[in-house]
Order: sequence, then structure tokens, then C-alpha cells
Amino acid sequence: MKRNLDSIQCLRGFAAVAVALHHASIQIEELAPFKDGTKTFWIAQHFSTYVGAIGVDIFFLISGFIMAYTTYLKPEMTGTEFLQRRFVRIYPLYWFFSFVVIGLQLTPWIGWNAVSLTDSIKAFILYPEFVHYSGMTFVRPVFLAQGWTLIYEVLFYLLFATFISFSPLRRAGLITAVFGVLALTGTLLFPGRPETALVTDSILLEFSLGLIIGWAFTTNRVRITRPWLAVGLSVSAAILGAELLCFDHFRETPRLLHFGLPSLLLVGSLIFSPVAENWHYPRFLKLLGDASYSIYLTHTIVLLLFHTGYIRLGFMRALPYDLYFGLLITVIIASGLISYFLVEKPLLNLCRRRS
Repeated sequence: MKRNLDSIQCLRGFAAVAVALHHASIQIEELAPFKDGTKTFWIAQHFSTYVGAIGVDIFFLISGFIMAYTTYLKPEMTGTEFLQRRFVRIYPLYWFFSFVVIGLQLTPWIGWNAVSLTDSIKAFILYPEFVHYSGMTFVRPVFLAQGWTLIYEVLFYLLFATFISFSPLRRAGLITAVFGVLALTGTLLFPGRPETALVTDSILLEFSLGLIIGWAFTTNRVRITRPWLAVGLSVSAAILGAELLCFDHFRETPRLLHFGLPSLLLVGSLIFSPVAENWHYPRFLKLLGDASYSIYLTHTIVLLLFHTGYIRLGFMRALPYDLYFGLLITVIIASGLISYFLVEKPLLNLCRRRS
């Protein structure tokens, strides 16, 4: 039976905006006037906006849950059909905005960053590749850096399709086991490879946790009362609040603890509570959830344009950084909503009609 998942939709919107907040803050903190102390950024000086990266963990948990839930609603779905659905949902919009970035880089306003044909192909098929930035190495596509999460999603989708015919709990166990085998094999046989960096990242286990949540939800094995809902949300908020104020104390702990645990408490509390299921969520929050993929894909393009404008336009450099930060987030959300209505929905409808 189909259930009300408005809470999940709102969490998607929250996660997308959280990631955008994180990246917008990073962009400002890397500006020379902030680094040398000639301009202040009150928000970053009092809070660790890195906490916004938790949006990725929330996305991965929700992804695992939604895959389990959708196959519960349609148990006859084959692996091929599942991959076709995921392909249509992920790739067309990602390709569209990758071409937007390429187009912008061809203009004198932005300027071209040389990219090899091999790296370009890997970016478009979402195959893992290393990108070097500020002395660090990341698994990233060369055009839309935030597409790294889609690389992880694609790996998860391939494994899910492989084991789609198994029972939900056994499927979760098999996918987790394969993650472990891939991590061990990569570490022993292919050290230093981007593929190994992908499969040894413990954040992959959040997909498995999402699958287990989906199994427990669809089988009604876990239902929590109002007091436990309050406890789950309160503990999650307390952990995030502590990290927001003093993240450096948590930086050395595994991501599964400092981001995975509060994400699990947040997602699980809302999913397993009949009270939360019947809440009336603000329409705007649900709209942000609908547009979350567009917000996620477009926000770095907005940041690129604003950064270029900051360098070239004197009036932008004159803005206080906190005002500049608020302007960034406002434009990011507006751009994501515009993309959702004018690009994502029409493109998705077109692809679904042709598939």
C-alpha cells in the first residue's frame, strides 16, 4: 500500500539546500579578503557551515530507502526496467547541465579549463576519475563536481539491479557484502586507483542502511510513538548543533558517525513515526523536495557565475559577505526552482514518453 512520504520529500529539499549552503560558504571563505582578515564573514566565523555536507548522507539514506520502497510497490520490476528508470531520472538532466558548464567555459566571461577527451567521457558516463584540488585528490567528474555522488549512486543502482529478484533483507545483505568484497579487492590489487577510492568509501554503507530502513518500513516491523519521535529528532539535532558550533572536534571521527548517525536518526524517526507521516508539511518545503535534484545540479553553476562576477564587478566586491552569502542562497534556490519547472519536468516527461 502506498504511504505518505511528504517527510522524505521535505528532507530531500533540506539536503539539497544544506549542500548548497556548504559550498557557498566555502567559496566565500576562499576569497582573499576573508583569508587576510580585511573582510568578515560572521556566519563562517561563528558556525561550521561544513555541516551542510550532511545533505549527501541524507540523500544516500533516502536513495536506499526509496529503491526498497519502489520495488515493494512494483515487485514485478526487472533489473533492466529498474536501470532504465534510473537512467532516465539521473542522466539527461546531468548531461544538460554538464553541457551548460561547457558552454559557459567557452565564453570569455568564464574561460576554458582544459579537459582531456578521456576525462570528458568518464564525466558523462559517471565513471570514477581523480580530480586534484588545493593539494587534495577527489573522485569527481570534471564538469559538475557535485556529480561525484551520482557516481556512487550508479554503483549502487547496478548492484541493486543485479540482486533485485532477492528478498529485500537478503538484497541488502548481498549488496553490503559486495561493497566489502570490492573494497578488499581494490585495496589489495588496485591501490591508488579512483575505482578503489570509490569502493573503499564507507559512505556507501549508507545505501545499505537505507535499504534496511525500507525493508523495516514496508514490512511494518518498526513503528515509533510520539515520545520516541521526539527523542530521535532531538538527538539528531543535538549532534548537528554540536558540530555546527565546533566541527573541528568531530572532524577526525568516521563520517558514518558524525554525519551518518544523525542522518539515520533523522530519516528513521520521520519514516517510522505515524505522527510524522500525518503532519501537514508546508507546500514550499515539499516544492524544494520536488526541485532538489535541480537545486543540487545547478547550485555550482550559480556559484561559478557569482565567483566570476565577484572578480569582474566592483559592486559585488563591495557587498558584505553575509549579505553576499544570503544572495547566493536565494539565487541558488530560485535557479533550482526555475530549472525544475522549465527543464527537469519537461525533459523527464520527454524521456519517459520515448522510453
